[in-house]
Amino acid sequence: MKRYLTLAVLCTVSSACFAAPRHRAAPVDDNAPRECVSAPVNTAPVMLQNAGFLNSQQDIDESKTEATRLAAQKIGKDLYAQVYDITFYKKSGGAIHVITHNTLSKEECSAGHIEVYVVSKKILDNDPPVIQAPTK
Repeated sequence: MKRYLTLAVLCTVSSACFAAPRHRAAPVDDNAPRECVSAPVNTAPVMLQNAGFLNSQQDIDESKTEATRLAAQKIGKDLYAQVYDITFYKKSGGAIHVITHNTLSKEECSAGHIEVYVVSKKILDNDPPVIQAPTK
């Protein structure tokens, strides 16, 4: 039986913890792991700053952060992988889109490292690309 999950993130880790993002989850079965968006939402800005995409984590408007779980899969005994599409909005305008891949267990949101992939352009269904035929 598939269902849609909603999220209420309670950050108790540190002052670097972001406010709960607006969140949409992909349908999952009843055996899938719980939602664990806090780890990628809190880790990605640090990695973006270290890579030079942000001057400071304070550049992000936390109240506008959006996260969508794209996939969740069991990869071992009590070990799961999750993939998120996250959009961080800068206070100065603009946005940074990332895809994250993280490993978690039923007990821990972060059971391994988190991979962050910066998306240079999103092409949405309502904004299809214009493809021109090659000219001879």
